[in-house]
Amino acid sequence: MQQVADELKLSRCTVSWVVNGKARKLGIAQRTIDRVQRFLAQRGYVPSRAALALRTGRPSPVGILYCSLYSHLVEALNWMVERFSTQPDGIELVAVRREDLVKGMTEIVGRKIRHLIWIQSGHPEFMLTNREALMGLVSNVPTVLYNYYFDESDLDRVFESLGISMVGFSRRKGFEKLARFLKKLGHCRVVLAGVSPALDEPPARTYLRQSLAVFEEAGLEPMPAGHPDYATECARVNGEVLAAAVLSAMKTRAVTAACFRDDAVAAFAMLRLKKLGVRIPEDLTVTGFDGLEIGETLCVPLTTMRVPTTSMVERVEQILTTRPHQMCHVFEAELVLRESHAMAARPENIPAAHSRSN
Repeated sequence: MQQVADELKLSRCTVSWVVNGKARKLGIAQRTIDRVQRFLAQRGYVPSRAALALRTGRPSPVGILYCSLYSHLVEALNWMVERFSTQPDGIELVAVRREDLVKGMTEIVGRKIRHLIWIQSGHPEFMLTNREALMGLVSNVPTVLYNYYFDESDLDRVFESLGISMVGFSRRKGFEKLARFLKKLGHCRVVLAGVSPALDEPPARTYLRQSLAVFEEAGLEPMPAGHPDYATECARVNGEVLAAAVLSAMKTRAVTAACFRDDAVAAFAMLRLKKLGVRIPEDLTVTGFDGLEIGETLCVPLTTMRVPTTSMVERVEQILTTRPHQMCHVFEAELVLRESHAMAARPENIPAAHSRSN
């Protein structure tokens, strides 16, 4: 504002009064107001929201912190922005890499928000290395953890003791529904695509143990398949890599079903498998885990576990409004039946086309 005042040969107070809408009330001439406003428009001047919040004592009502997002989390973020950005003071968004989570949390809490929505894109165990710093930060502001991984960590009690609300769904129950369904269709050997036995991080080990155990309890033989760069590669690359793994398992282990961790990767894998001569669902049942609407538009509509994104976002809004005493808000994924599943194919009926090279 001092620069603007110097260039227009006005006092800084005059410019400040125009910027803050007080000039007319304080008797500043309309031609001066117009002159300042034209100059501000030409220079693209925008008042600092952070400075305004400090001066007025009125912080933004909602802050949203997130790391890398995928599939249903992108959908959830869009809905949250749509719902909360209509408030007078808007929202604050901070996106960080997972390794910079503490830095991002410090940044958004420092903006003096009244509520924090922390969208988790990974297993909560990744927070164990910086638990103390994160717990200290979220204890300063009413917080909702969105997409929380229930059934897989003892962090529930820690967050609950801090008054932090957790909104998520039970992945274990989702796996159980899917495993029982495949068993009824006569499948025995199933590829868990995107679950890599090579990864040594605690979240990956937990995810692997849980998914293997659920499928084994249902009487199936699960076979994990993945690669170390799954978390950073795009859906197309992951789909093509996993398609090769699935095809190999079909030829060597008589696998008849493949369960993918998300719909987008499943879609690219299906496209690749089709080019390699695999018929879906006659030769191979393929399932996803998201419930994205795009699954309906694929050449073979995708059977999937639908994450209850709408209900979960609505619950977040309810929590911010009413602050209920309940801390854990657990939802269940829904099995959506489309056309990518069938009764298990007999090994002798799988066409020779599968032996073609890439």
